[in-house]
Amino acid sequence: MNEILTIENGKYELNRSISVSVDNSLKFNFGENYLLTGDNGVGKSSFVSKLLLPLIIPISENNFKIFYIPQDVTIQYYLVKYYYNGLLNEQHDFATIGDALTLVKSKMLDYKDPTTNRIVFILDEIDQYVSLVKFLKDLDRSYYSLFLITHNEKNLPTNMIFKHINFQRITASETLMFME
Repeated sequence: MNEILTIENGKYELNRSISVSVDNSLKFNFGENYLLTGDNGVGKSSFVSKLLLPLIIPISENNFKIFYIPQDVTIQYYLVKYYYNGLLNEQHDFATIGDALTLVKSKMLDYKDPTTNRIVFILDEIDQYVSLVKFLKDLDRSYYSLFLITHNEKNLPTNMIFKHINFQRITASETLMFME
């Protein structure tokens, strides 16, 4: 299975104040990285939490693991534990959010399953807590895909290639989403 998910063209209601339109179906594959960009408030984080995750979690069960860090993460790891598929079971006290992210990443990289070694990383603006270059440096690209939401493209690792997904506001309540 190389395909993670396809989002068909159409209009998707993300919440009461914003919807996203997809003109051409978007196919996401393992081994490819996706950079989600757009102005503040256009629906990037809402797309992840309200559309991408609800679609991807049910198909992940026997196919891959999900490593999701939301935009408004707190040091209390239980807020993000649900998406680690039970890989982080022990209690930890973290000095910083960066420390928490580093520990969870190491747990994901240590995880080996005989049926799948694939991981989908969904990282929503974690560059406010930790260096992207350091965080992504020891990932084996053959078994993961990365969805990265950031406003600061200059901090991206230079050795990584991203498919660019742009979010562009059309009206106060509608955003157009397209892959470049």
